[in-house]
Amino acid sequence: MKNKYIAVTIQNYVQFYSIKNALDILIKDGVNVDFYVPFAKDDWGLKEMFDEIYDFLKKSGYNVRRNPIKRKYKILLEPYPMEYYFSFNYEYRIKYNYGLNSPKPSLTYRDVDNFCYDAILSYSTYEAEELRTYTKTYVVGKPNYYNFKKKINKSSKKTLLYLPTYGESNSINDIADELFKLKDKYTIITKLHHGTNYFNYESQKRDKLNDLFSECYDSKYPLENLLSRADVVLSDNSGSIFDAIYANVPVAIFSRSIEYFKYEDLEPYQYTLIQDGIIPYTNSPDKLSDIIEEALSKNIKNKQNELHEKLFNLSYNDGLKEFITILNLYLNDEVNMDAIKLHRIFYRKYSSLTKECEDNKQEILKLNDEMNMITNEKDMAIAELNKLISEYRNGKLYKISSKIYSIVSKIRKRDNNEN
Repeated sequence: MKNKYIAVTIQNYVQFYSIKNALDILIKDGVNVDFYVPFAKDDWGLKEMFDEIYDFLKKSGYNVRRNPIKRKYKILLEPYPMEYYFSFNYEYRIKYNYGLNSPKPSLTYRDVDNFCYDAILSYSTYEAEELRTYTKTYVVGKPNYYNFKKKINKSSKKTLLYLPTYGESNSINDIADELFKLKDKYTIITKLHHGTNYFNYESQKRDKLNDLFSECYDSKYPLENLLSRADVVLSDNSGSIFDAIYANVPVAIFSRSIEYFKYEDLEPYQYTLIQDGIIPYTNSPDKLSDIIEEALSKNIKNKQNELHEKLFNLSYNDGLKEFITILNLYLNDEVNMDAIKLHRIFYRKYSSLTKECEDNKQEILKLNDEMNMITNEKDMAIAELNKLISEYRNGKLYKISSKIYSIVSKIRKRDNNEN
């Protein structure tokens, strides 16, 4: 009997919802799926995030664990590497993307986050082509958009959905008050990033949105449900920019810097789209109304619809089917094993060279520290010697010996003259 076990690592609701529909179908078809949620001992919010999704999965009837069991899984399915928390026995390692990576390349396009996988499941052609640098990629849909449909807004006001990211590039403190001034023109709803939802250092921003807006949803609420209601999206450097494009909802961007997540000379994808006039942008809070109206214009809607067709070549339902099809290929060993072996050889060699470089770097740093210590010890010894010399020169013995040396020198000079 074929191994039909999949281990799935999950850290929050957003990741779970992104693949739930696909895994539910696989479970119904007889595939054994074990969810793994890590432990966290911190006191800044990560523990609460992990514990809540663990409890939710357990209450929902899924097989969920905190520590790996002694089982060889056919597939390890991850949003990013989690060796810090887990060590699994598996045949294939596959990455699922719960959001588009291209808005934050400095965080998501790194070799350590992608090279280790036998395959990456991407939901845009753009991203699949870029990540092909590291491994095999497949263009699939986002399973959480299965049967997605836009709702008709019967209100006289357009519905504006505000989707900020978290951390330093978050826009809440920059524009929340200005956004609130637009409440008479738009029905404003907002959703917290899961980082803002849980992390203690984001509490002020979290409280600000909850205080200003009556419809402020936390990260437990599925984003696609809000996008089905939205007429326009306002975001910053969040990956939800492309959820809006995926859902065919026009989007505008406010950000102090659209190059915040630049990866060496690789710009975030939204930078290119702003330069090309596809996404309206401002870094001035008093221009919010202008970019929102521009996003709602026929010209921008057409450009963003064309972008949707370019990036997402599968329908919502076909995307889910493709996601399942790809996982079944690996479950049934219907893949090119020689290609996978070759990739793993390259990855092992690359990892070995990277480790060697890192070890050499650490050795150089260690030697540099030792040289600095020796130099400091030398400087201290010279200083101490100079101090002793100074004390000697200022002492009686030095003065007496100096006089004796002077007398001896005179005698020798006299003797030399007589000879």
